[in-house]
Amino acid sequence: MATVYAITITLAPETVQSLVREGYSFCAFKAIATTAGGGGTPLYWIATHALTGTIDIRWTADYVAYVSPTEEIGHDIVAVPL
Repeated sequence: MATVYAITITLAPETVQSLVREGYSFCAFKAIATTAGGGGTPLYWIATHALTGTIDIRWTADYVAYVSPTEEIGHDIVAVPL
């Protein structure tokens, strides 16, 4: 069974109100490093405007890799584990 990781982020009500009023988003990402192509690009896990006082994030360490003729990754491309 894969290990489940979790983090809970708690924000004060005043902070949530201010962030929502100013149009901020909550984003979480996984940083990577590679020797291929001079480095890596962070992988966004979450990007949302729906900010609340408590944000729970849970994940497992499942990884996939693929090759592509282009470095462009569109919103409609999904990597599927083989």
